[in-house]
Amino acid sequence: MEPTIIVNSITGQAEIRNANGEIQAIQAGDNLALGDVLVINQDSIVFLDVDGTILPFYGELEVDVVANMQPTQAFDIDDVALNDPAVAEMLAILDGDGDLLDELEAPAAGAGVDEDGVDDSLVRLSRIVETTDPLAFDGFEQADATTPTFDPVTATALDNETPIVPSSIDVAMADVYSGNMFAVPVTGTTTGVAAGSTVIITVTDQNGASVSGTATVQADGSYQTEINLTSLNDSTPAQSGEPVLTDGPLTVTAVVTDLNGSPIFADNEADMDATIGTPVITLEAADANEDGIYNAAELGEDGTINATISVAGSEVGDTLTYRVNEGEPVSVVLTEENIATGIVVAIAPEATITAQLSDPAGNESVVASATALPADVIPPSLEISINEDASVVTFTFSEEVTGFDATDIDVDNGTIANLTTSDNITWTADLTPAADFEGDVVVSVENDSYTDLAGNNGTGDSAEITVDTLAPSLEISINEDASVV
Repeated sequence: MEPTIIVNSITGQAEIRNANGEIQAIQAGDNLALGDVLVINQDSIVFLDVDGTILPFYGELEVDVVANMQPTQAFDIDDVALNDPAVAEMLAILDGDGDLLDELEAPAAGAGVDEDGVDDSLVRLSRIVETTDPLAFDGFEQADATTPTFDPVTATALDNETPIVPSSIDVAMADVYSGNMFAVPVTGTTTGVAAGSTVIITVTDQNGASVSGTATVQADGSYQTEINLTSLNDSTPAQSGEPVLTDGPLTVTAVVTDLNGSPIFADNEADMDATIGTPVITLEAADANEDGIYNAAELGEDGTINATISVAGSEVGDTLTYRVNEGEPVSVVLTEENIATGIVVAIAPEATITAQLSDPAGNESVVASATALPADVIPPSLEISINEDASVVTFTFSEEVTGFDATDIDVDNGTIANLTTSDNITWTADLTPAADFEGDVVVSVENDSYTDLAGNNGTGDSAEITVDTLAPSLEISINEDASVV
């Protein structure tokens, strides 16, 4: 087990050099590590406490710090005493039973000086108190034992004494919310403080984070300033957005130097509630075909979609205010259910909804907004026509359509071929009536066979034309007398 080695005391100077060659001065109480080197300067002494044993090290030397350290001269710290003969003599006299003054030699005419020229002799002190009759003095008469009286004396300060000037300071700070956190008003008054003095103001939150500012004392002793508690030194909290202190209690401290040259202090409390949740608006995912347009089927019978306003991070009692287009604002005081599930508002296509949160402290969130997609709920229509010789069929739609092809066309008593279009609005096809047929050729398209680009199902149509594709026949007859054919 490694010993615990602690610096007990130092007289003079000493350092420790670690294994990396780094040198650091030591002081009483420092712990030394094995492998260090104790460097003691000339005429210096270091006492180390090695697991409770005090070891002295002195002189100009370097000592390795090891587990079995040995002192430069072995002695117990309790046995260390001054070796001065005069001190020893004094200690012996004090230990004796006689009168100290009788034991001491008479005072010499001069100081005792040893062979080294050092004054080290004991000097006897003559008695300076004798026993006397406290009421009888040679050459004096006793006066009556009466209490003397004196005229009152008024104490006046000397010219070179500066009188103490009474001084005071107080401080107050407005409660902090999102609307003022970039410039929180701080005010106060002082007495006994010179105009122009600087007041140092510090605002500290419950976690110990702080922000400081200054104010200047005016001629009437008042001062005021504004402290910025945001992360950016500007007046745009919506952009910086982050206070540097935490919501909760704040302590504001003010200090200034008074006319006496002494600092005076004041503190006060304020409250900080500068954060609030931001509403999030989510529109119903009604655009099933993801074409950016609501169709009739996607909107449903009422022709609206749902906008859900989430208010996570809010508190019960906060207020949500929303507005659709330029309509009247609607305010909702939030409940636990509102916070858990949000607020649902039905809006029309292309409507814009805005939402903002506020709380009793005066905080206001940024305004959230969302705009619904446009809608196309009118179904496309179709008109079919056949030319006079029944050779071409034309399909004319009310708008551009998709999903229309030859399989959507029914032909009675005929066939079509070569269905083409250049704009997805007008289509043509070759019509061939049935052979050896006389009657109506009917061309038709059923409802919901195609859609417009928004996805609305189209209406159908039909057209017919009478044709005669029978080959002509010939009947030859001869009269009875065979004179006419």
